[in-house]
Amino acid sequence: MSKIKVGIFTDPHTSLNVVSGKTRRPSLSIGKIKRIMDIFKAEGVEYVLCLGDTADGCGGVEYAAEMVKIVMDLIRSYGIPTHAIIGNHDCDNFPKDKFCEIAQVAPSPSTIRAGDSLLVFLDANFYDDGSAYEPGHAFWTNSYITPDQFDFFADAWQNTDAEDVYVFMHQNVDPEVEQRHIVRNHEQVRAELAKCPKLRGVYQGHYHWGHETVIDGIPYHTLPALCEGENMPYVIIEV
Repeated sequence: MSKIKVGIFTDPHTSLNVVSGKTRRPSLSIGKIKRIMDIFKAEGVEYVLCLGDTADGCGGVEYAAEMVKIVMDLIRSYGIPTHAIIGNHDCDNFPKDKFCEIAQVAPSPSTIRAGDSLLVFLDANFYDDGSAYEPGHAFWTNSYITPDQFDFFADAWQNTDAEDVYVFMHQNVDPEVEQRHIVRNHEQVRAELAKCPKLRGVYQGHYHWGHETVIDGIPYHTLPALCEGENMPYVIIEV
């Protein structure tokens, strides 16, 4: 099976309002996404991923829902399938099932077959006692990947005929990024991921400045946030 191109961006924190912050410019995100989608279309991207925090937390629940819908409708207007992972800001706005309903995506953990690769999506929007983030109760410095997701991941890669596996999440398991952005059980998560001989890369958001690390031969990519300044970060990977 031939390779396909997957376009990825993260953390647009979309808002039509000017949101206070030293460096964040979420009011620019819709325009940035449109320009990115123009590039994706021109480059032949066949799948688009947003790695979380689709909407900003300012403006209330109905406003945030409108922002998520605007982003997802914009992407789908290009005729390219898309998936969005729920981020901590999204959890602060909605119950997880409500976000998935608005965005029209499956809840994590989940998988998508893309070409000859398996894309695996994990959810770190939990506290280290195992309780899930809830609206108004999504404290971004305490995140955790629940043990049942290790079983999900193992079952997914052990029972696929895909040649390659890629993992996507919002929060970080890269120990080199700023500590507050790392999931509490990051060492265990990396150990479970490393059991997969097909794993070709882990893609994350959340840490707005971005970072690249290779641990035990596995690349950990943290994408810079789309909402920061005038920058327009994205990646296109072939899977």
